[in-house]
Amino acid sequence: MVSVASDFIVVIRSDGVVHAWGANDYGQLNVPDDLGPVKQISAGDGFVLAVREDGTVRGWGRNDKNQLAIPTGLTDVVCVSAGSGFAYALRSDGSLACWGTNSAGALLIPEDVQQKGVKAVSCAGNKIAFVASDTSVTTMN
Repeated sequence: MVSVASDFIVVIRSDGVVHAWGANDYGQLNVPDDLGPVKQISAGDGFVLAVREDGTVRGWGRNDKNQLAIPTGLTDVVCVSAGSGFAYALRSDGSLACWGTNSAGALLIPEDVQQKGVKAVSCAGNKIAFVASDTSVTTMN
């Protein structure tokens, strides 16, 4: 798996080890030694989020907007998506968690999205897209 930000790249090898290269202005290339095997990764604006094999999330790099303030007790995560100062995590039951800056309402999950359950979420810059369990798509910002 690979995730590309504006000035750096992170990849997961087949054995779950993460590598990163490019700009390192905020320590986003400094992959934690104790990260362990990773199953999914997302590069944001100067920060990285990783879903570990146990379904927990770990982050590193830029944290000026609390983008690394991963909610306590967040587990059962299947994927994360990092935006510009905020992030989303999708749990296996289709529920979402989000954190970071609420600039332009980035953390306001539409009620109909939560009610339908989510199959996928993707962030880029200040944009967010949700794919609901009924395959409808909702975008924000």
